[in-house]
Amino acid sequence: AENFLKLMIRSWLPPMTNSTWIVVLFLLITALLCLLYLKLTKNSVRLFFLILISCWLISLIPYASLGIDTKGTEGERFLYMPSIFISMIMAFLSNNFFEIKLQKIMLSLVIISYLGILYFNTVNYRLAGNIVKTTLAEVNKLTTGDTLYVQSLPQ
Repeated sequence: AENFLKLMIRSWLPPMTNSTWIVVLFLLITALLCLLYLKLTKNSVRLFFLILISCWLISLIPYASLGIDTKGTEGERFLYMPSIFISMIMAFLSNNFFEIKLQKIMLSLVIISYLGILYFNTVNYRLAGNIVKTTLAEVNKLTTGDTLYVQSLPQ
């Protein structure tokens, strides 16, 4: 249940080290989704919204048992499928609640914020690449029967 909740949070928010901010932001997102659901007037539109939310929750189930780290970029590969449904939910809400001009502004803000997050996370990817290069170079130096000690590596 804890892993499922972490994946729910992580599928909406980028990795953060401060757990308090993660919980507060997720509660705000949840409250906003509930309010927007209540503002939907047609039953067919409400049903479609619930189907999207259900598909998103179902897409998290296969990964919940893996104990994925949600504070770093390591677990991002497990969020590809849930991200499809997050995108669909955001597009659905945008289409039902905002004018086209405001939709364009919101989409631009989302793209800019994601590019910013990607820029800051490139440090992690570069570090991981350098660690892999160094590790492989050292492993190639070993002869059969040598012992390899690995210490102080990040995730």
